[in-house]
Amino acid sequence: MTPSGRGRRGTPLPSAHARSWWADEEGCRYEQGRPEYPDGVVDLLGDRLALAGGTRVLDVAAGTGKLTRLLTRTPAAVTAVEPMPGMRRELRRRAPRATVVAGRAEMLPFAGDRFEAVTVAQAFHWFDVPKASRELRRVLRPGGRLALVTNRRRLTQPWLRELWAVVGRYERLAPRPPSSRTWRADLEAAGDFAGFERHRLPNLQRFGSLEEFDARFLSISFVILLAESDRQALLRDLHAVVAGVDPLVVPLLTEIEVATRRG
Repeated sequence: MTPSGRGRRGTPLPSAHARSWWADEEGCRYEQGRPEYPDGVVDLLGDRLALAGGTRVLDVAAGTGKLTRLLTRTPAAVTAVEPMPGMRRELRRRAPRATVVAGRAEMLPFAGDRFEAVTVAQAFHWFDVPKASRELRRVLRPGGRLALVTNRRRLTQPWLRELWAVVGRYERLAPRPPSSRTWRADLEAAGDFAGFERHRLPNLQRFGSLEEFDARFLSISFVILLAESDRQALLRDLHAVVAGVDPLVVPLLTEIEVATRRG
């Protein structure tokens, strides 16, 4: 990083947001460990965002492309923007049909009124919400739509509650990168989007190996910042929770919210 806060070619770098995934190895771990989205997301977004031929859709903070690659199944022209080099490397590999661009939600490298739709998956809590909201509105055409996609936990069994309780205990040990726990209310308060509608789809994360299970938790932002001894202790405690759980499947609920640009 340069003292000016810009990359080698002048690309604005993220502030403290989500820098845990800067390295290539962290992008690989994120791709291996994080859950996918259910196939129903494609049909739902295709319908609610009108993703037809000629539609331009922007996937912001695209990560390794877990949503981007679903968007490329539609006839729309997909652009993905992501600030982390480690994430972008995987994104280009995993979503070759998308145009991949370096950039931040708070300073998007696009002209105004360029896109008919914008998506954000599992990332809004890292944004400076008022700035990002203004930018998303700016790049959307009048009447354009914003879709937020989030995988939420479902604590349907005692071992699942214990699993996340263990994670919570270790979270207190780490210098957690700043994020917004009130991002959803802050977005609505910003006033750039209206008519939020909510859809929910059941989802499952199936772990084929203990290595995949470990990657899920080692890819969490605060876990990356833990001392190595604490990371290993976290894994031992998590392994104790899931000992005897077979098959190792974590239930999730994928929530999709869709809103329309004001004005």
